Amino acid sequence: MLKAVIIFLALMLVLTFFSNTIMNRSLPEVAVQYTTSGSVSPKIRGSGVVTANEQYEITLSQTRTVEAVNVRVGHEVTTGDLLFTLSGGSSDELDAARIELDALLLAYQKAVVNASLNGDYAQENRDIENARAELTAAQEALAAISYSDERIAAAETAVNTAKLEVARQQAAVDVAQANLDALGGRIPGEDRSEINNKITAKNTEITLKTNEIADAKVVYKESLDAFDVYVEDFYGEEGWKELTDSQKEIFKDTAAASLDVGDMRRVAYEIITSLNGQLKTLNDQLNELKAQRDSLETGNLTQYDRLAQRLADAKTALATAQTQQTNAETRLENEKGYKAAWTEANTRVKTAQTALEDLLFDLAEKQKTDNVTNQVEALDLADMKRQYERKRDEVTELEGDSVGGTVTSPVSGIVKSIGVSAGNSAEAGVPLAVIEVADRGYSVNMTVTVEQSRRVSIGDVAEVNTGWWGGGNIQATLVSIRNDPENPATSRILSFDISGQVESGSQLNLVLGEKSANYECLVPNSALRSDTNGDFVLIVMAKNSPLGNRYVATRVDVTVIASDDTNTAVSGGLQSYEYVIVTANKPVEAGMQVKMVDNP
Repeated sequence: MLKAVIIFLALMLVLTFFSNTIMNRSLPEVAVQYTTSGSVSPKIRGSGVVTANEQYEITLSQTRTVEAVNVRVGHEVTTGDLLFTLSGGSSDELDAARIELDALLLAYQKAVVNASLNGDYAQENRDIENARAELTAAQEALAAISYSDERIAAAETAVNTAKLEVARQQAAVDVAQANLDALGGRIPGEDRSEINNKITAKNTEITLKTNEIADAKVVYKESLDAFDVYVEDFYGEEGWKELTDSQKEIFKDTAAASLDVGDMRRVAYEIITSLNGQLKTLNDQLNELKAQRDSLETGNLTQYDRLAQRLADAKTALATAQTQQTNAETRLENEKGYKAAWTEANTRVKTAQTALEDLLFDLAEKQKTDNVTNQVEALDLADMKRQYERKRDEVTELEGDSVGGTVTSPVSGIVKSIGVSAGNSAEAGVPLAVIEVADRGYSVNMTVTVEQSRRVSIGDVAEVNTGWWGGGNIQATLVSIRNDPENPATSRILSFDISGQVESGSQLNLVLGEKSANYECLVPNSALRSDTNGDFVLIVMAKNSPLGNRYVATRVDVTVIASDDTNTAVSGGLQSYEYVIVTANKPVEAGMQVKMVDNP
């Protein structure tokens, strides 16, 4: 019996020991850290959309039809750059006002003449009719003159294009003359086999040069692509499409010259242009050799004769280009002449209109003096005169506000939007385009709590992040702190001045550091937990048992004071140098027994 009791007790002891081991294997494993004292440097994080400090709306005071849009969204423009080309010489409002003005003047004339039937004013009436006839003739003469600012602009463009063509043809003449002069007179034909050898050698040179150009285009591809974009932006996409290939080459040379000498776009273009020129020279030499061979075979023109013919053809092309330039300049002078004639005819209209007005007003005053008109007629005439004078003032104001055939940029900046397309009407007061004035800078607004706003100061610089590529050279400086109109009791708006490579509409992530402070109790951020009852941490409490210490997770409620990227300052029931749970391999709740990974 005693032996059985001993065996039972031994068995229970073994089971107790192994049950403890088995239980430890199933417990959550936790890592802990001591609470400490020290300082934290809290961060305020937020984001905002970049907006320009100033945007300029391009508007017209009168409705006009847009003939061409000369810019695109995203284009950088400077003061005076062409934005839009307009059709017609006057606006819809001005045309309508002029028609109404003439109708009012005619109605007033009829009323004055009808009132004069009660008296003898034959001479005055005749003078009025003559003045009306002169005004009508002047208006018809004005309408017959074909003038518009856009036709003058088109004529000026034609002259410039013709001048470029003359320059190109003159260069061709100079080259042809130089080639002929270099030959030094007529020479006898060469042996055919010798020429064939030269042709073979020249083909080899051409192949090598072609490969050299291909390699250079690969090496400088990025710079060449950037140069092409620069050229199109330099001259405008629409205008660039209308140029001939020869004109584009001339313009490319001009664009390249506008870049700095060390600019890789210019370097790449000049290298490729030089190589292409060398290849062209080689091809020209090959063609000359082939022509010599053909001459030996067919007995046709000698090399000298061919060069002489080429020079003659170049001179003919030059003469044609010079004639086209003369014709273009003549057309321009004619258009300017139309403008002068239109201005003179318009002055004649205004003079005739004023003369008719004076005669009508004088007759009306004479009638009143002579008591010819009754009181009702006198009041009607006076009202008609006032209506006419108001409309005349309106016409004068519209004429003063009218624009010519083009709209240019009054500011330098970036085109952010275009509100009209070619062929459509641009309504008065409706923006044709919006230009972002880059020189006035950019800004970002970020909403924070009242408590956070108290921890920053005007002039603080925030870290900037735009996402995957970081913030680059963008700098954000705090310039104002103001109430949030939507939540004035709880929120404030921080306004930042933004500098660097930034565009409106992009989003920036901002991190602003508050002033650091010392605190008695800090816990790692990973130790902080929260639920519906508030913030808390789990600490490890040791309990003695016959089989050793057991560790239990215990909840301690805390109040968060401040935090940064690493630690959080708290207050509450937490004591210094207590073990707080920072990580666990399983979910841990208060009251659970745990196993510490590194037993302190």
